[in-house]
Amino acid sequence: MHRVQRDESAWQVLTALHQLRPDLPVAVFGERCDLGLYLDVGDGSDISGHWFLDGLLHRAGQDPACAAALAIADLKR
Repeated sequence: MHRVQRDESAWQVLTALHQLRPDLPVAVFGERCDLGLYLDVGDGSDISGHWFLDGLLHRAGQDPACAAALAIADLKR
């Protein structure tokens, strides 16, 4: 059940990011031997943000919309 929730949260973060910044390329991926997912956000020419999705969601109180906002805020730093 945990994996289904994780995948749904990842989808919600992607959707929220696209709503906030449709101009940014965004990807979620998992490494072959890693149990978690990663979020990459580009600036059009390169990867400008990289997060462990579980950690980003933890920072956001498990709120995908808040996680998307945090990612965008992190990009501006």
